[in-house]
Amino acid sequence: MKVRIFFIGFIALANLAFAQDTTYNAVTQQLFKIDELDQRYRNQIDYIETQYGRNSKEIQALYKNMHDADSINSVQVKAILEKYGWLGYKEIGSQANTAISMVIQHSNQTTQEKYLPMMREAVKNGKAKASGLALLEDRVALKQGRVQTYGSQVLWSNAKNKYF
Repeated sequence: MKVRIFFIGFIALANLAFAQDTTYNAVTQQLFKIDELDQRYRNQIDYIETQYGRNSKEIQALYKNMHDADSINSVQVKAILEKYGWLGYKEIGSQANTAISMVIQHSNQTTQEKYLPMMREAVKNGKAKASGLALLEDRVALKQGRVQTYGSQVLWSNAKNKYF
């Protein structure tokens, strides 16, 4: 009788572990798609800018598409973060983990400020890269009118026609 109870308990634990793996696998696959969309338009910026110019209709269309993709990605990643918290490398792997970070980087200021404390905690617990946190800290600082801590952000000056 004790063996049977243990066996049933073991099967229940095995099924629970399988369910978690399946859940994280689905989330990982979703984050792979999000990562691809996040980078799709960014990977074209230099080419489009070189071919058509910084103020061309082509670059404007590219930035609009990128903004739309960022909005879609932000909704999906926020839902993941609200459901699971910040998933680490052990749960979803490095690429999917980085996708979470990049989507938050590319989100609006409100979203960046909301998830900055969660990312700080994730870095503290080994679930996110400190380099991603440095980028987010600097982005938020600039948007709040403060000085960057790490100097990771480069901006364009229309007046001087160069990056600074």
